[in-house]
Amino acid sequence: MIRWKAVVPGLVTLGLVVVFAVFFLDWTVEWAIEKAGTTMNGARVDLAGVDISWRHASVTLRGLQVTDKAAPMTNALEVETMSFQLAVKPLTWMKVIIEDGEILGVRTGTARKSSGAIAVKTAESVPPKGDGPTAVATAKKPGLPTADLKAQFDPKKIRAEDLESYKMAMGEQARVTAAADQWERTADGINVDGKVAEAKAFLDRVKATSYSGAAGAKKAAEDAKEAQKLQGELRQLTATVNAAKTSITAETAAAKGTVARINEQKKKDVDAELARFGISSLSTEGITRAVIGETWFGRIESGLYWFRKIRAMMPAKKAPPPVRDGRNIEFKFHYKWPAFWLKKARISGVTAGENPIEYKGALTDVTSDPKLVGKPIMLVIDGGKGSRSLHLKAVLDYTQDTARETVSFRYSGMDLAGTQLGDLGGPVSIKDGKGTLKVDLSTRGEAVAGTVDFNAQPVRLANDMSPEQVKQKMMAVLHDTLTGLKRLQVTIVLGGKLTSPSFKVKSSMDSAFKSAVGAVAQRETAAARAAAQARVNGLVDGERDKIASAITGKSGKALGKLGVKASSLSSAQAQVDKVIEDLKKKGTSSAAVGGAGGALKGLKRK
Repeated sequence: MIRWKAVVPGLVTLGLVVVFAVFFLDWTVEWAIEKAGTTMNGARVDLAGVDISWRHASVTLRGLQVTDKAAPMTNALEVETMSFQLAVKPLTWMKVIIEDGEILGVRTGTARKSSGAIAVKTAESVPPKGDGPTAVATAKKPGLPTADLKAQFDPKKIRAEDLESYKMAMGEQARVTAAADQWERTADGINVDGKVAEAKAFLDRVKATSYSGAAGAKKAAEDAKEAQKLQGELRQLTATVNAAKTSITAETAAAKGTVARINEQKKKDVDAELARFGISSLSTEGITRAVIGETWFGRIESGLYWFRKIRAMMPAKKAPPPVRDGRNIEFKFHYKWPAFWLKKARISGVTAGENPIEYKGALTDVTSDPKLVGKPIMLVIDGGKGSRSLHLKAVLDYTQDTARETVSFRYSGMDLAGTQLGDLGGPVSIKDGKGTLKVDLSTRGEAVAGTVDFNAQPVRLANDMSPEQVKQKMMAVLHDTLTGLKRLQVTIVLGGKLTSPSFKVKSSMDSAFKSAVGAVAQRETAAARAAAQARVNGLVDGERDKIASAITGKSGKALGKLGVKASSLSSAQAQVDKVIEDLKKKGTSSAAVGGAGGALKGLKRK
């Protein structure tokens, strides 16, 4: 009664599935997580092991290590164990719903036994600009200038083709010249003379006409009607002239704005040329950025980059289905699960450093379809030890079409000894001190806003310079000022977009450096800036002035022509208006006496 030819293949297939699940599934999941994580992170992601329990419907990941891409011998994140309790029913529908989880032993900045860097095989595998962190730390930072800027800076090396203001002037020159030519064509294209001549001929005819008796009254009425038509045409033509004047005036103002933008860009070009020789580093903000270190700015950008990564994993906005004939019949289904949903997971870990802080928290509503779940992803962490405390709250809201993220972070009582900062002629580090870090960040769509506040007091900084550097007056002043600081307070204001964030830096070091290096810097930079400005002016002003000449010359001519035409129309319209009044009086008279000459005396003048 049993059809073995049909049953045996099914049993064999089921047996193979069971064997795979028992012997190979853990390894396969481990490989898939490492592969996907490494691709996303751009550096190695390792797992010590994966345990899947079918009996308890649970998954345990052990020994997760996520390499810091900027420091391949360091883990950006290390987790001892991650245990997840799965809902069974959704698994039958190929949905992974984690009812409860536990993430234990979270640590950051731990050392690796081997490098986590991955090889870049081809140039095409390097992410294009805008697809990854800017990695400011790897960019070549202009060095601080010595006391002899003349040997470093030669304004003759500034080339026109390298200046954005020159490119702008050349690009706008053709556009503005074409617009200016059009202004004259517009003014010439309005035929005022013909209509004014027509009005003059009409006025002359009326002046020569005698309006008497009933026939005169009738003739006056007919001429009044013709005059009203002429009056309407003159008014319409006047409106055309006035509209042309308004348009040309507005376009002239916009074109003058182009000249102003070129002038502003010239200033930026001067700054850029000075920066090529490190001269911009003498600015207060330049010195502050050098002390902080571009690596730290790169870390902020990397954090914003992960927002973009997470957004990319969210489902795209679906296009509305095409309209078809017929009727849709919805089949009700009680369950609406996303493909993945971690409802909640407890977190515990310790901070990096010799005196770590233990913390606990929760991660909730991590899902592949936030709109379906209707809840934002939320991470909350709190911890403390003595006078030190840690708090983090991150809300990633992708439930609407416009993504929003907010992050609030507080870390007080940080042990700063040995912290590496930037480079001010030599490496800068914190010898000892305690500090507080506050981060408030928010995004809405592509817009970014927030502040990063760091305060350390008391603090001692170290700045390692070679003997040759210390002999240089400028470097010696910078070194002495930096190492003499007892307090360090830095505020970084974030703005711009996720793909291109901007940073404005304010610091307690500003006044100290300004007074210490002001005298030296002012003389050096003022001379270099004047030379650079003169060179840029010589390359750009000629092309810019061509734009200004086209604007003032041709707009003046066009507006002058339109002014004459408006005046001529106004005079003709006034005369026609008066004739209309006189003709209406004559038309209502039962017996007009005399001609229209007396009434029209003086109306011949334009």
